Amino acid sequence: MNESMLQALSQALYRLMTPKLHPGMTEAGNIDLMGRPKVKNKEGGTSTVLSTGVEMDGHHYLLPRVTDEGTIVSPREAVDIFRKTGKHLGRFSNREASEDYAKKLHQDQERLYLGGR
Repeated sequence: MNESMLQALSQALYRLMTPKLHPGMTEAGNIDLMGRPKVKNKEGGTSTVLSTGVEMDGHHYLLPRVTDEGTIVSPREAVDIFRKTGKHLGRFSNREASEDYAKKLHQDQERLYLGGR
């Protein structure tokens, strides 16, 4: 691993571990982002934080579609799991903030697991 990869990894780890709310986030997620299962997706890549956004009770939630057991579930199944467990990647004031965070989270996880490739 070269110096720039180490720096990128360090920055990604810092962002993932810093309890700072993303713009529009009203509650931080309650899932350990450092130990997500790595699951092969249908595109041939690896997913750790594949997610879906839903609105419930006036709040926008970002829900994981990769389960703790390492399987990929449908958006509907992700909602069912959320209702049972309360686990989410964040609660937001609007859909745009949820989608923006989902993109950032994907990029951070990609840097963490693939070194920015």
